[in-house]
Amino acid sequence: MPVLARDERETTITFDETPDDAVIFTYSRVWQRHLERKLGLKPIMNNGFGAKEYRIPKNRIKPPRAPKRLSAATLQRLRKQGKTLHQKSAVPPRKGTVQPKFQGKTSVEGNPSNRTKTKSKNPQKSAVNKL
Repeated sequence: MPVLARDERETTITFDETPDDAVIFTYSRVWQRHLERKLGLKPIMNNGFGAKEYRIPKNRIKPPRAPKRLSAATLQRLRKQGKTLHQKSAVPPRKGTVQPKFQGKTSVEGNPSNRTKTKSKNPQKSAVNKL
């Protein structure tokens, strides 16, 4: 089975005014999974190169919508709402708990639990350390 280039793999949705069904022809595995698993459709054709064709009621296909255009006042109001929601969602510390204050270095090397003990090259110092 030859592999097609990415620009040759296409998805087409075809319908006209007379039949009540639309035909979706796609190479996309994402679309195929969605049509089969989420919508429960069965392919009516498999071309052997990875493409499948599905039949779906035409009323389930929605025409594209124009993006919403919001006024400056609406945008400002929505931003303010988002900020207040964010502030309300912050979880305050429990009453009666004390926040620990970190003292010392902030790097990993400053943490005593991460330090490894190394043997001293001077045998006299190592003997002193053992006492």
